[in-house]
Amino acid sequence: MRARGPRASRTCRGPGTRRDPRLSLLPVRRGWRGRNSLDAEIVRCRDSWPSATLPASFGRTTRRLGGPTPPQHGVSSSRTKSKDGVVSTADDYLAEGSLVLGGGAALLLQLAHPTVARAVAGHSRFASDPMRRLRHTLGYVYAIGLGTPEVAEAAARAVDRAHRGIPGAVDPEPQLWVAATLYGVGMQVHEVLFRPLPDAVADEVYTVSGRFGTSLQVPEGMWPATRADFAAYWERMLPTLAVGEEARAVAHGILHPARGTVPAWVRAVLPLARLTTAALLPEAIRDAYGLPRRPRRERAALALARALARLTPRRIRRLPSRLLLPRG
Repeated sequence: MRARGPRASRTCRGPGTRRDPRLSLLPVRRGWRGRNSLDAEIVRCRDSWPSATLPASFGRTTRRLGGPTPPQHGVSSSRTKSKDGVVSTADDYLAEGSLVLGGGAALLLQLAHPTVARAVAGHSRFASDPMRRLRHTLGYVYAIGLGTPEVAEAAARAVDRAHRGIPGAVDPEPQLWVAATLYGVGMQVHEVLFRPLPDAVADEVYTVSGRFGTSLQVPEGMWPATRADFAAYWERMLPTLAVGEEARAVAHGILHPARGTVPAWVRAVLPLARLTTAALLPEAIRDAYGLPRRPRRERAALALARALARLTPRRIRRLPSRLLLPRG
């Protein structure tokens, strides 16, 4: 017997709920497909989503992708269930392996800060061993977000040793920006793949994410106090970014790694990764890197990523955090 797709009325309920008539329902049940696989979309309940989840520039990006649109006013959400579990704590969010989809966009945003670009271009082995950089970055994020205090302290000391002697690498201001991209892009990806977090969970995630910077040289008071303050900080920072030749050179190595530097399975997904990276970037930053505008392909890439993330069991999506979290 053929499985039937979920009804829109079961997905979105309550006053103010509405469905975008231009979009089809993205299926998450086995054996059912939406009417339009290219531009398939989720039913969106904008009025029930939490406010101040992302800066306005992220709202513009997700609208460009056909993803969730952050609301213009605040209504708390009690809907905490994802496809295969409950997102009730920051740990649930931080262990979500599909957030790695935003890795390329976060790196390009970091490189748009000239101090970061100079440090990476002059002292990083990213071009020769990109997988090592990815493992170390994810290991640090998991250690700070999910590890014991001892594991987090050890990870911070390891980063400090790696930064020693690199001009600008231990300056609080660029470290703040790097931490901001890890938080901001991660939240953006979660909205695109799943849905915005409930307010209480989002606040917890924001507090934990501040430790990405404050575990290093960022003073506690330098991390914006609230998510609304973060949104204002983000919007102030974007016009100050400048994509130079060093940033473009490193970005090319990220998006087009040299032969033999990444496994075959990574090379196979690089076309999808390039599309999603371009799609997740603010338009001005994407244009500064010279990335082409391919809206139909980008929407298709995000729809495919969304479907894969929702169909993959959570225990599999959490595998990177279990493998890369340093042990105390």
